[in-house]
Amino acid sequence: MTKTLYVGISEFYQHLVKAGKPKMVATSATMRKLLTIAIGILKNAKPFDTNWAKIQQEKYLLCT
Repeated sequence: MTKTLYVGISEFYQHLVKAGKPKMVATSATMRKLLTIAIGILKNAKPFDTNWAKIQQEKYLLCT
């Protein structure tokens, strides 16, 4: 498995390792994050969008 599939995932892994988490814990957390993304893609039948969170935040700010 490569940790550079998506730059955000790689950064997430590196952040955990730099924060002092054991590599196995960081790998498990990264796998869980990937699994959550995969479930979201399958559940919503939409392709992965790296800017989704930013778009949702902008929509929320415009609604208030």
